[in-house]
Amino acid sequence: MSFLFPIESQLVKNPLKGQLLKWIGNKQKYANTIISYFPKK
Repeated sequence: MSFLFPIESQLVKNPLKGQLLKWIGNKQKYANTIISYFPKK
């Protein structure tokens, strides 16, 4: 199956992945606080 707009579909995928990694990276300094809200088991 081929896409009608392969370039546009690639442009959409990469920034979303990059933004997700950036969002996760920003949470690293709060990791201990975030984990403290999880159940012990």
